[in-house]
Amino acid sequence: MASKLTISYTMGGNAIDAALPMLEKRIANLVLDVQKIAVSILRDFKTHGDKPTAVRRANALVKALGKGIKHNQMLAWFECNSPMVYNQETKQLAASPVKDHSKIDAEGIVKALWYEAAPEAEYKPLEDWNKALNALIKRAKEDVAKMGDKSKVNKDQLHLLELMAGGAKVLDAAKAPVSDPLEG
Repeated sequence: MASKLTISYTMGGNAIDAALPMLEKRIANLVLDVQKIAVSILRDFKTHGDKPTAVRRANALVKALGKGIKHNQMLAWFECNSPMVYNQETKQLAASPVKDHSKIDAEGIVKALWYEAAPEAEYKPLEDWNKALNALIKRAKEDVAKMGDKSKVNKDQLHLLELMAGGAKVLDAAKAPVSDPLEG
C-alpha cells in the first residue's frame, strides 16, 4: 500500500518527482471546478435574472481564486460572457446597466474557458538594464515634478538610483550626499 505524500518545504528528490504529477491532476480538477461554478453562476443568472445575487457570487468566485490563480482572467470571463463590468473604483464586478441577462449564451459559456478570457502576459527578459533603469528614473522625476510633496517617490532611493545609473558602486552611492532629484 502506497503511503500518502505530504507536500512540504523539505521534500527530497523522490517526493518532488511524485508530487509534480499529483499537483498537475489537482490543479486540472480545480480549474474544471472553477469553470463549472462560473458557468453555473451565469446559468442561474439567466434563469432568474437576479443581478445582485449573480454579481455577489461572481465577486466571491474571483475572491476565492486568491492572488495566485488567474483572477484577472476570471474578471475578463465574466465581462465577456455576462452583463457584468469591472468597476475600477470598487475593484469588483458590477451589473451592467445596458446589457441584458437574457442574452447569456448558456451553452457557449461551457466552452468559453475562464482561464483563456484574457491573455496572460508573456515573460520578456530584460534586454537593456541601463535603459530600463533610466526610464524608471525619468518617470520618478516626472512624478515628483507633477505631484510635488504628494509624490510617493522616495527621493533618497531615487538619488541612489541616479548615482548607480551613472556608474557609482552601491557602497559609494550609499555614502554620497543627497541632492535634489529634479536637478541635472
